[in-house]
Order: sequence, then C-alpha cells, then structure tokens
Amino acid sequence: MSWMPHFLAIRNLCNISPLGYNTTVIDGVAWLGKHHNLTLPELFSCQKAYETVSHTQYFFGVVVQVLLSIPWSDLDARFREEYALGWLLSTLKNAFLQMPWQ
Repeated sequence: MSWMPHFLAIRNLCNISPLGYNTTVIDGVAWLGKHHNLTLPELFSCQKAYETVSHTQYFFGVVVQVLLSIPWSDLDARFREEYALGWLLSTLKNAFLQMPWQ
C-alpha cells in the first residue's frame, strides 16, 4: 500500500493502520542514529519530533526516508548543531501532512 506517490515508507501487509503504528518512530529514530551517528540528546529530539501532531507516524516514516537519503555532510550546518535535526523532522513531517494527497 502506497499512500504517497514515490514514498513506499510503509507497506501495510496486515490490519494495522500506518497512521497509528508506533514502531515506525522507533525504527526510524534508530536508523537515523546509526546513519548520522547521533548523540543521545539528538536521538531524543528526533524521537520527540513525532509528537508535534498526533497520528502522524506514517509521515514521520516518510521524512526519515528522506533524511536517510541525504549524506550528513550535505545537510545544512544549522540542522547539525544544537539538536535541530528533531526540529527539521517535525517541520518536514508537518509540511507533508498539510499537502493535498487526493
């Protein structure tokens, strides 16, 4: 199941709604931590980013996919300091949420 064109972040092979599936957040934060070598406070800021709007785990998963495709050195320096990666995750997730997907 693809909810958004070109983003196969979640395949719903069973009866679980991707909008309420919290494992996406846990898995996404772990992948970001490994891929970008994040510190514990940075991991926490990323984990808290999904709570800005409830039931948006699917969009969080999409943003994680996007950020995993960007090398850490190519990311703007302001998002690589003072735990701003969590803010970037939250901002991008909310931008995806507001797009018309019909």
